[in-house]
Amino acid sequence: MLKIFNQIKTGIELEFKGMRMFKFQIFVSMILIPFSYLIIVLLNKNSNIDYLISGFMVSMMIGTYFGILSLRVSNLMQTEVIELYTIFSVSKTVIVISMGITYFLLTLPIFGISYIFMISNNTEKFLSTLVPLLIGNIFLILISITIGLKVRNYYTLMGIMPLVSYILIIISPIYYQIKTQNIIVKSLLFLNPITHILNILRVGLNESYIIFSSKYSYGIIIIISLWLIFYINKKLKDIYILEKIF
Repeated sequence: MLKIFNQIKTGIELEFKGMRMFKFQIFVSMILIPFSYLIIVLLNKNSNIDYLISGFMVSMMIGTYFGILSLRVSNLMQTEVIELYTIFSVSKTVIVISMGITYFLLTLPIFGISYIFMISNNTEKFLSTLVPLLIGNIFLILISITIGLKVRNYYTLMGIMPLVSYILIIISPIYYQIKTQNIIVKSLLFLNPITHILNILRVGLNESYIIFSSKYSYGIIIIISLWLIFYINKKLKDIYILEKIF
């Protein structure tokens, strides 16, 4: 157990050191995109602030994990990059886990401040929103890692991920409350994983905020997460490194 912990620690340190190569992506994904949403929150401060802040937090997840983590995993899969890691006694699985933990740690300060504001009017919401928030982070981390492993061309992914992120944001109730009963709209919302993260997070704030039963959302998140874990594990085992010292 201690050995694995030390390996993950090494992986996190490596990722922090390598961040200087991705300064622009980090700025756009973790500052520009999320804080553009924060402007909307501030302009609508007389509205339901907990609803708006929960949307900001999910927007932060999308920017961080889809905008950076998926790209980092895709970059790692390049032959010339992954073989650089052969000089470290860290497995491919640990490297990928370390990347996920690294970007989660980067979001913690902003998540912490946002979370305090979100539950400031009702501290009883603490546990009912904290667990869904953690589940949402893990879910999007798994999706991002899967995308990075599937699309192993870094430049291709760098072109499509901003578009994917914007589409998922537009067809999810991040910016606004959706009241329509149109079957096409509700079907798009149901197929969007972002909707289910918002659903489980907001049910602890106010049940009037949710679109579908949180039971459906939890079930979908759990089933998809288990499949993603299986896929990631299989994909990592299929990757062959030419020379492994350790």
